[in-house]
Amino acid sequence: MNPLYSLYAERTWCTSGSVRADAERIPRYRKQADQYRECAAHEAVPLARECLLDMARHYELLASELEASALNCAVDQLAGIEAH
Repeated sequence: MNPLYSLYAERTWCTSGSVRADAERIPRYRKQADQYRECAAHEAVPLARECLLDMARHYELLASELEASALNCAVDQLAGIEAH
């Protein structure tokens, strides 16, 4: 991914009204990842098990990225407050 695009997207996210909605998605994504892992633990077909684990990894990654964006946004906001 283009680092400039990533930075722009993150800053856009910070200034959007979706910050709270995205932050609320984090625990939901982690719960979904847990459910996929649980299904994988009971799956007998290796390919299906791996696909379920892959979905769990994707949900965890998404939650982690949202979490990092929220943290960066909070740091940016605090930096703006201290500068005044």
